[in-house]
Amino acid sequence: MIFIVGSLIAFGIVRLMSGDPVMMALSERNLPATEENISYLKKEFGLDKSLSMQYFEWISDFIKGDWGKSYMTDVDLKPEILRRAPVSLMLGLLGLIYASILAFWLGYLSSLKDGFFDKFTRALALFTQTVPVFILIILFVYFFGVKYRFIRFFKTGSIASLAVGTFFVGLPLIGPMSRTVRIYFLEVMKKPFFRFYIERGYKREKALLKYCYHEPLQGLSGLLISQSAYVIGASSVVEFALSIQGLSTFLIESIAHRDYLIIQTYIMMIIIWMFFVHLIFSVFSKFVIKRGSA
Repeated sequence: MIFIVGSLIAFGIVRLMSGDPVMMALSERNLPATEENISYLKKEFGLDKSLSMQYFEWISDFIKGDWGKSYMTDVDLKPEILRRAPVSLMLGLLGLIYASILAFWLGYLSSLKDGFFDKFTRALALFTQTVPVFILIILFVYFFGVKYRFIRFFKTGSIASLAVGTFFVGLPLIGPMSRTVRIYFLEVMKKPFFRFYIERGYKREKALLKYCYHEPLQGLSGLLISQSAYVIGASSVVEFALSIQGLSTFLIESIAHRDYLIIQTYIMMIIIWMFFVHLIFSVFSKFVIKRGSA
């Protein structure tokens, strides 16, 4: 049901975009906008059929694994998207993973006392929510790539670009998530079972980390489900700013040319991404609950 609704939204959104892909293709190919040329391209792109027929043909081909060809380059979409998808997946997934690990530990440390870590996470959350990530990327590239030449950016398959990209995808998540984890730990400290461990002689640090981490971890996993949508947008900004050849740069190029099939396929990939992220973290959350109640 989710995929059906998502596919209808994907199909409908691109049809509401201004601009005609046929006219853009004619301009790209330096062909006159004659009635014959327009009719030929509409037939080639499958745009001469009714909207309902276009939708059913597209979704049936998509399910079969035939994702069509680009209107502009005539390149098969499936191999091109599968070539770029791992790059975007790595940026998003690794960004989420490293941000969640740091957020958990920073949240834990900041909950122990109102000291350095509490002030640091508060400042980090404020800073990353105030300064756009693309500004930080531009400054980073200027100082480390242009002025001091420590890192070589804008090179196809550059490990440095991917590492820096992953860092900036996860950076804006660390501060807010660590503050949320801190709140969960503070709430745990008010509960009877925590006082039970303290009365048994456990230090607060050990009691929290060894026996009382389940609720903060469960809260963090729930937060990651919602933040996975943010990661998609952040990956787009990072890929464009660092010229990383992922799905998002492919999307930006296709939007400029109103390449319907690419945009529709990209939206479907996002839906699939969100579905599996939600599934994985829901299972993880249930596992944490089960361990906590054991």
